[in-house]
Amino acid sequence: MSPRQNWLAGVLASALFLVLGAGLDAAPHEAQDVADTTTEAVTMAELETRRDALALRICQAELGPGTAVLWTVDGDLVCRPAVLTAQGGAQ
Repeated sequence: MSPRQNWLAGVLASALFLVLGAGLDAAPHEAQDVADTTTEAVTMAELETRRDALALRICQAELGPGTAVLWTVDGDLVCRPAVLTAQGGAQ
């Protein structure tokens, strides 16, 4: 090969490596997005658990043990009193 062909092959090989390297760098960004989404989901689940525990404490303080906690579609808290059954069973 002539020196000119060697230089041309070197330039083309370098360009190829740059293009391939740029394509491979996209994957870590996607992985980070997935990790961020997962972390956010875990945080939201923990917050919802704390919210529900606090709502239960509020409802139990208001209506006593056995109170049911419900949430409306608008996000409002509803406390339902415990259902009392008649002694002796259903007739």
